[in-house]
Amino acid sequence: MPIEGFASSTIIDQLTGVLTALPAEERKKEVNKTKAVYAFEVTNSEGKKHYFVVDLKQAGKVTDGVSEAEAAKGQPKPDISITLNDATFVKISEGKTTAAGEFMSGKVKIKGNMMLGLKLEPLLKRFKKLSENLPAAPAATDSASDPTSHIIAAEGYNGSLVLAQIAKALSADDAKRQSILKAANA
Repeated sequence: MPIEGFASSTIIDQLTGVLTALPAEERKKEVNKTKAVYAFEVTNSEGKKHYFVVDLKQAGKVTDGVSEAEAAKGQPKPDISITLNDATFVKISEGKTTAAGEFMSGKVKIKGNMMLGLKLEPLLKRFKKLSENLPAAPAATDSASDPTSHIIAAEGYNGSLVLAQIAKALSADDAKRQSILKAANA
């Protein structure tokens, strides 16, 4: 669910949605491609901080919190910790700037495995592409013909959109699901 004042939380939500929607075997493949735990400390324009931990080493899941300890609860130790502001996180994820360039300018601080920092942009691009290839949230339809029609969209809560996309992806036939994953990995 997007966090007020943090545009980067939408990107983290996309990543969470993709990891949740992927069948277990595909999620395992994505985890094996990365084999790292990323911890992000993001500061918004008001000076508030939020923490995200992305486990792409074991479980393939994302946690967040208002403290580093809360975000890391139940997660393996991070291989890399990245500190940056919200706007920089968004620019990097949109390809408008590079993580290396922002690191050199001092806008990104890294602790841990520096090489994983260089993999951040390709990682975000890969998951953005996977996100774009998930089926769109279902429109209102006859419940007999749509297995996701029971999902209620709650105004102001984008999590319902993610749940609808996940349900739609999981209800797709295997050939369609494989086609989506193949297109996303192309």
